[in-house]
Amino acid sequence: MGALSVGEPVSSEAGASSGGFVIRWMNMCDADSGKELWRTSEWDLSGHVEARIPKAVLKCRAVSREVCFSSRDALEALRLVQTVWLGPHKVETWNFNFGFVIPGSTNCWQNVIARKTVGPQPAADAISGNVVIETTFFDGPRVLNTSKATIYYV
Repeated sequence: MGALSVGEPVSSEAGASSGGFVIRWMNMCDADSGKELWRTSEWDLSGHVEARIPKAVLKCRAVSREVCFSSRDALEALRLVQTVWLGPHKVETWNFNFGFVIPGSTNCWQNVIARKTVGPQPAADAISGNVVIETTFFDGPRVLNTSKATIYYV
């Protein structure tokens, strides 16, 4: 597993079935203030990485996540599905739809993820290293790639 933290790039290689789909950069911001909390200049689409995310993200009412990506080929119906795991337990699944992607283009895609509960959140130290986010990018029903990130709160 590779490790990612703010400003540390990792290799991003898209396989032949991905249509040249590459993540250029990704960030997370406090959706209310706009303050950037985390950024990486590339995301490894080929496997399992470790991401070091500031604990402050857990205190946000909502987090804005922006993904900048490129695609060599046209994509008819880009979407992603993210499943959040806490240990062996599936916590939730998020579905996001982008739509058509022009061939040879670079695009930025922003989503806001709001906290479900109003009460206290789990302590960062208690869940750090136990949260895994599995992300699958699709073009319609076709899987472009699947990757996993183990989240460490720092």
